[in-house]
Amino acid sequence: MFNKKKLKYKPPVNGYPEWNNNPEIFKLNRMPQHALAIPYQNHEQALSFQKDKSPFVKDLNGKWKFHFSKNPDQRIKDFYLDDFNVSQWKQINVPAHWQLEGYDYPQYVNERYPWIEHDDIDHPFAPTNYNPVGQYVKFFELPESWNEAPVIFCILQEWKQHFMYG
Repeated sequence: MFNKKKLKYKPPVNGYPEWNNNPEIFKLNRMPQHALAIPYQNHEQALSFQKDKSPFVKDLNGKWKFHFSKNPDQRIKDFYLDDFNVSQWKQINVPAHWQLEGYDYPQYVNERYPWIEHDDIDHPFAPTNYNPVGQYVKFFELPESWNEAPVIFCILQEWKQHFMYG
């Protein structure tokens, strides 16, 4: 189930980037969708229904380094490299909506699409002048006990488990 090989991206023959006019590209370097299953060490931990009780979960919520660009062409392409310096980047709360953290404005409105003033869109192309991109960086250490285990990053919003017993 776990594939530790990273996908090598090959640009499509149509010459467009992966995010524009490529409906066949749904995901890159992502595991298949699955039901949330948090592992626990023992029965008592599992019955607590508290993810922070599991020694196999690391909470990464909090302050992250953040860079905002108004379109994909203005993004920083090599920001993921080990030696890239993000010290001048601002911080943002994660999880959060960047629009509520002072960047950009809400995209989902009931009047019209927000990019109408910026792009003359020809379907199926995505907007290119105004199509915001957020880039996030977080430094953290994994527990030594995880060294040989597969590590999966996923978003775990606050959740509550509800059960009904018959």
